[in-house]
Amino acid sequence: MSSKSLGDCASVLLDTGVVIEAIQPKTSTDRQKLVHDILKHLSKTKTKNGLVRRFYISDISLSEIANISTVNNVITKLHPILRVSNLSVVPFDTEIAVWLSNNFADLLNQKVLNRIARESGYPSEKLQMAREWINRDMMIVATGKHYNVDLALTTEKYISAGKTTFWGLSAKAGLFCAPTYKEFFMESHGDDFFPEFNLGNLKPPSLT
Repeated sequence: MSSKSLGDCASVLLDTGVVIEAIQPKTSTDRQKLVHDILKHLSKTKTKNGLVRRFYISDISLSEIANISTVNNVITKLHPILRVSNLSVVPFDTEIAVWLSNNFADLLNQKVLNRIARESGYPSEKLQMAREWINRDMMIVATGKHYNVDLALTTEKYISAGKTTFWGLSAKAGLFCAPTYKEFFMESHGDDFFPEFNLGNLKPPSLT
């Protein structure tokens, strides 16, 4: 298990679910509150080496939430949480697509995607939709690898008795990923909120 700490992470990719939770006006659930607290902490503090953190959102994520908010609205709603000057919305381009094809080649067929979808708890009538979601997860993970981010934050974790696709794909790609749930973070409740990875629980599922 990696000994990485939150203080080592200078570049952070926000998965779609994290963006959705972050732009909600009220922190009505524990997960929303944790997402807000983690992002605020990462934004207002520097790394152990004194670096100001940079945050990345794939344009694939923005396309997934287009029915919720426009790009400008997303940036505006993130402003109270993140330093917008350190936030980049990045495109899924040809170079990233080539990386995806080379590194996820064993997953890029309908039979394998159907198996992953079933193991993730999707019923047979929703396999086509699930394959699309898994493909988008691949594209977001590949974007994180292209930009060599230190950390990907996601709201996905184990689904029933199955597997989560984003976390598993991140592990396959060698991208360090942390689901934004309390069991994966330890908190210090001193004068300032100071989260840290609970590495003992950060054991990503395998998609193979």
